Amino acid sequence: MRAKLKRVRNRGFKLSFIVSVLVGLSIILALIISIGAVYQIEQSSFTERTLELNRINSERLAATTDSLFKSMKQSLALTAGEMGKHLGDQDDIQYQMDLLKSSSNNFNSTTFVDKQGMCVAISPASVGLAGTKLTSDQVAQALNIRKFLISEPYMATTGRLVVNVSHPVFDMNGGFIGIVVGTIYVQADNIFKSILDKEGQDLNESYTYAVSRLGVLIYHPDPSRIGEDVSKNPIVQEIMNGKLSSEQSLVNSKGASMLASEALVAESGWGVVTQTPSKDVLNLTQKAMKRIILYTLPFVLLLLILAWWVSTLVAKPLTQLANYASVFSEGEQHDMEFPQIKHWNYEANKLNKAIIKAVGVLQEKVVHFTQESQTDALTGLMNRRSIDSYMEIWMEQEVPFSVLLLDLDHFKAVNDNFGHLMGDEMLKYLARIMLNEVRPEDVCCRFGGEEFLILLPRVHAELAYKIAERIRMRMEFSENPIRSRVTLSLGIAGFPENGDNPILLLERADRALYQAKQNGRNQIITYNEKMN
Repeated sequence: MRAKLKRVRNRGFKLSFIVSVLVGLSIILALIISIGAVYQIEQSSFTERTLELNRINSERLAATTDSLFKSMKQSLALTAGEMGKHLGDQDDIQYQMDLLKSSSNNFNSTTFVDKQGMCVAISPASVGLAGTKLTSDQVAQALNIRKFLISEPYMATTGRLVVNVSHPVFDMNGGFIGIVVGTIYVQADNIFKSILDKEGQDLNESYTYAVSRLGVLIYHPDPSRIGEDVSKNPIVQEIMNGKLSSEQSLVNSKGASMLASEALVAESGWGVVTQTPSKDVLNLTQKAMKRIILYTLPFVLLLLILAWWVSTLVAKPLTQLANYASVFSEGEQHDMEFPQIKHWNYEANKLNKAIIKAVGVLQEKVVHFTQESQTDALTGLMNRRSIDSYMEIWMEQEVPFSVLLLDLDHFKAVNDNFGHLMGDEMLKYLARIMLNEVRPEDVCCRFGGEEFLILLPRVHAELAYKIAERIRMRMEFSENPIRSRVTLSLGIAGFPENGDNPILLLERADRALYQAKQNGRNQIITYNEKMN
């Protein structure tokens, strides 16, 4: 009998081994799937964060450059006004040019050109153009337009790539007498290079460049590329089309994959672009994944050992049953006693707990990273992706709800006057007000920029209006981080009366918000059919 049982046991693999392998493969497969999901979430998070940082940097530098142009415009206007009042001899004109050149470091040289295009005076005099006629298209355009003008980069008579910033000069009777020109040597040390060199390269592996309205490089960390036509670059085409701000993943003019954000310089039509190589985001993602795997691996190994042990316990009674069935099926020892199997359910539960624990550790991490992807990093509120999910579920279940769409009035002025950091504090302050004024089952979301959204399940329009009014009053009259009055405009729409799908409902809430803005801001508008 013992010999027979031994021979049966030696045929094929033991059930304990098969179960151990299957459980191990299941754990490893679950780990691979979870790591893949976490990888996608991490890569998306790093990409969004990089684009956001690049956008903030580009907008900051564009604002600085725009302020610089306004300063240039003011100094040229002052000089033009003085020359129009006291236009004297050659020495007087030269004095004005020297004064303009020495009073700031905005220009590499300054010139007065009369209405015939003759260079009357230039500072520094060493440039050597005084008394010559300037025939470039850019000078002719400035003389013809007779308004403040920022030229495209062009090759000047001196052989330099330059940009002219010019202002017309009129005499006391309003007669046009010429233009005063501030010239910037694009390929030499200039005011833009000093600003962008200092402030534009402060991000890891990122860099900033500036282009003219026609896509010519005005500034680049690689000086040899200044003056290059990069108009075929997708992000540069956004600038040429006059887009104020944009961000995208692209392949640049040199064939490199980049994450780029641009901002428009309003005064000149130039653009400032900050971009980061895509490979840097990939490297960051890979480093994060290595850390996750390193932290997870001990748990996985422990769970594999535990799974093997539990599978052995589970398989033991089944092996006894299999041996008994094999011997019995061969017609031998029919009087053999049936094996006594005890605690079968207990052993099966142990295996179940081991698998649940193995998958649970991995699911915990997936849930954590999934939650991060659905939450706004600044305010801690949910993001747009989560809101769409809630609305679709409630609409499928026919749960009535109201939508409050909120927008801070004149928020750009807060950023301009108090800085982006205080602007962020205002956004967080509004988020706290929202959370304090709603119920636990209500859903608060940062919709984008200074726009926020609240979903109020089982709340009709009248009650939604009262809740909105509480939030509006709190915002207007409570003490906020900037200690200055800031107001809210709100739009309200409800399901099912104002729409039967999320897109339509949000569109109508937005129309109501737009009407509130049009009516003077700091008020609440509930959507009605007249707004169509």
